[in-house]
Amino acid sequence: MYSILAITHDTSLSGAPKSLVLILEELHKKGFEITTIAIKGSGPLESQFQKNAKQYFNFEKIDNSKNYSIKNRLKRILLKKPIVSEREKFTNYIHTQKFDFIYANTISALKMGMRFFYNETIPFVLHVHELKTVIDEFVPNLKEYDHKISHYIVPSQLNKNTLIDHFQINETKISIVRETSTLRSVEKPNIETDRLKIIMCGGAYWRKGDDLFVQIAAKVIEQIKNSDFYWIGHISDERLRVNLADAEKLSIKDQVHFIQETINPENWMSNANLFMLTSREDPFPLAAIEAGLLGLPIICFQKATGIAEVIQDECTIPYLDVDKMATKIIELLHNKTKREQLGQENKLYFSTLTPKNIAHQVLSILTNLQNKN
Repeated sequence: MYSILAITHDTSLSGAPKSLVLILEELHKKGFEITTIAIKGSGPLESQFQKNAKQYFNFEKIDNSKNYSIKNRLKRILLKKPIVSEREKFTNYIHTQKFDFIYANTISALKMGMRFFYNETIPFVLHVHELKTVIDEFVPNLKEYDHKISHYIVPSQLNKNTLIDHFQINETKISIVRETSTLRSVEKPNIETDRLKIIMCGGAYWRKGDDLFVQIAAKVIEQIKNSDFYWIGHISDERLRVNLADAEKLSIKDQVHFIQETINPENWMSNANLFMLTSREDPFPLAAIEAGLLGLPIICFQKATGIAEVIQDECTIPYLDVDKMATKIIELLHNKTKREQLGQENKLYFSTLTPKNIAHQVLSILTNLQNKN
């Protein structure tokens, strides 16, 4: 079968590495020989990346310093052997390997991928999970790399439009492949409670809209006193202090909760009533997929996420209109039948995004690229 060099920006529990490791697992089952480089390893998913790879390397642990020992200096003088770092040796080693594809996962892995791109006859695939603001942060000159990139994979039409409109990428080089999860569609537990729970999952920072989360919570709680808001995901000490201070000033501190990152966010989502996606930029977040699989209605902002392409129009709110988002949430919290209807529709759609189906789409793209060569 094929040999692939896969590059992941990290091995964290975030959506991009979680989707990649599931795709690689399926490709491994199909006989792919996988070499994986993690730019930042040592995360919770590292063992899963190792399991499906013939070779796995944690790049940040490879020494970048040069050893100027007497022995090495003598070799340089007598044998004309240059003194190189372990990273330089590693790069040279990778260049000796024969790969059929290079697969860089996320925009932040692009430059690392180019470090190992020694043969332009090898198809280079870039899986872009980001939108304009983040791309501008990491690779504002993306177009300059375009001639070396054989194909782009993106999770949504929103991503595709970003590449076409803002970075002048040819539409024929872009394929939409949704993200995936191993969480399977399950029935929500029938827990009797008089509290209504609204949930959001993700790292708390500007892109995910943790500040908007608190603002919307205040507007909803003012109308529905028995509602509680839960944010699940990593949050810095600074962001936690700011958000809790806002919640206290808004007199909602007992009903807004920030729960640190967990490997099982579905345990929190399974007894929630609604998933509120407050993100400013979030192409196709894994947390929303899993909320859909659990039968939750999902509310999001237009122009902010590809999730808006697959959920009901009534659940997509004009960009950053916190008043309208709060109004929609209040409406749904008052209407259990409507919530269940929306949740079942979400479950039907998101249950099609299995790792096997998504990996099959990726395999088709790789096969077509190989046939062109």
